[in-house]
Amino acid sequence: MSTAVSYGSWLLITSIPILAAGLFMVMLQKMASFTYWDAREKHAHNDPILYVHLFWYFGHPEVYILVMPPMAFLSRTVADVMHKGVFHRGSQCMALQMIGVLGYIVYGHHLFTMGLSVDARCFYSMMTLLVAIPTGQKMLSWVGSFYGVDAPSHPVKDWIRGFMSHFGIGGWSGIMLSIAILDVNYHDTMYVVGHFHTILGIAVVCVIPPLWLEFCSMYFGVRPHIGPHKVLVAQLTKGSIILFVLFHAVGLHQVPRRMWETVDVQNWVECSVVLWYGFYIVQGCIIKFLWVLGMDMGKGWRHLQASEVFGSERSVLGYSVTRVRT
Repeated sequence: MSTAVSYGSWLLITSIPILAAGLFMVMLQKMASFTYWDAREKHAHNDPILYVHLFWYFGHPEVYILVMPPMAFLSRTVADVMHKGVFHRGSQCMALQMIGVLGYIVYGHHLFTMGLSVDARCFYSMMTLLVAIPTGQKMLSWVGSFYGVDAPSHPVKDWIRGFMSHFGIGGWSGIMLSIAILDVNYHDTMYVVGHFHTILGIAVVCVIPPLWLEFCSMYFGVRPHIGPHKVLVAQLTKGSIILFVLFHAVGLHQVPRRMWETVDVQNWVECSVVLWYGFYIVQGCIIKFLWVLGMDMGKGWRHLQASEVFGSERSVLGYSVTRVRT
């Protein structure tokens, strides 16, 4: 966990100033008549693509900043649920370090369609394929942690499997986007939307319920409602597969994003109906989880106000509560 926090903090500290410089240049252009991005000035050395470089130099490390803490929490949770250490812990830490280092030099795959030279496209394609090695190692380590252990059924295990399945689907589609000749066809299509949201929209969200289950038992001192979580995992998996896998499918037919409707793909109307069906399933799952979260909070608040302290005590936010292991 400390490795992920340290490298995530390093990525955050070193990438945000680049974005700040780009935004400051935009502000100067809008308010002080500077022409950093205006290519119409023939005699000035302006480069509109420079802003894209500055933005994605921050934007792609930001993805790893958001993903690395859930990865570390997942490794610790897998070890707790399996009642043993995570498989090959040393390689897990090395994978986080490799992701933290390679996170800077893979942003160029966002510029494959913006005039990069052949050598630059080859370099960024190779670096993007290289970053799949540490992420694949982490998946192998998590799968190895489940192997040979007959642990009792628990909602945390279901959420971990949900994270691994969605992260695997998103990572597989990311490998296809890392190849420059394929990305030229799939860039700015629904395929990219499906890839991005499968990882950050669903996989990272699957880490929030296990985190809440641990938080509720540690800080509220009560056993949370674990019954609805099995239904929530199944519902979220079903809705996300219908929604984002179909995004991948229509993206392979080069359906562009940021368009409300299109007639370039056969049976697009039927596809859009199925997309909305999957969206409503995911939305209903989120609403149900918020309802369960409210029930747990109400139960914990009543416990803090009415119950006595038993066993080992821990002071949290001014309260002395009991730590209950789920």
